Amino acid sequence: MDKSLIVALVAACASLLVATIGLAATIVANRRSNKNAATIENLKHSLLEASKAREIEDSHLSQSVEGLAQGMQAIQNLKDEILLILGSIEDSLPSAMALQRVESAREILFDSFEKNHPALNRTEEIALHKAKNLAHAIQQLLIAELHNMSFSSELSPDARSRLTEFRLGLTESQNVLRDSRNERILRRVIGPSMP
Repeated sequence: MDKSLIVALVAACASLLVATIGLAATIVANRRSNKNAATIENLKHSLLEASKAREIEDSHLSQSVEGLAQGMQAIQNLKDEILLILGSIEDSLPSAMALQRVESAREILFDSFEKNHPALNRTEEIALHKAKNLAHAIQQLLIAELHNMSFSSELSPDARSRLTEFRLGLTESQNVLRDSRNERILRRVIGPSMP
């Protein structure tokens, strides 16, 4: 056999071997590329799902924090009305106006409970419900005490003492709501690792 023929056959075999290796490398690379593309798509899907879950969590957090803030504000309004009654001096606050102001504050508190209790946890709901019950008791006390009086400054010492106790009870409920709100916000900022 001629040397040039042998060289040509060796070169052809080498080319065939290189082409086969190239083909195998291309097939392997293509498989890896497809696998990587699938992994990237799965990662995108996971990130999208996590993003949607985060949006839902943020929406729920926003609703619950807003509900807690409204509850605290409604309680504060009632506490302010009690303080106004307790601090009234002679002839400064007519009984009818005091009753009207307390009724208005009570209604705001009742509305806050009805609107927001679905977004609250059990502890928060109990605290806001307790405040609602105290609002009702305050209103009933004032109706009973002020029905024959012209001015709220004429309240008996016993009624004043009970109003002060009721106000302290409202403060306790308000503190539970405040602490819960702060804890929710802190958990969101720090993450679920918080105790």
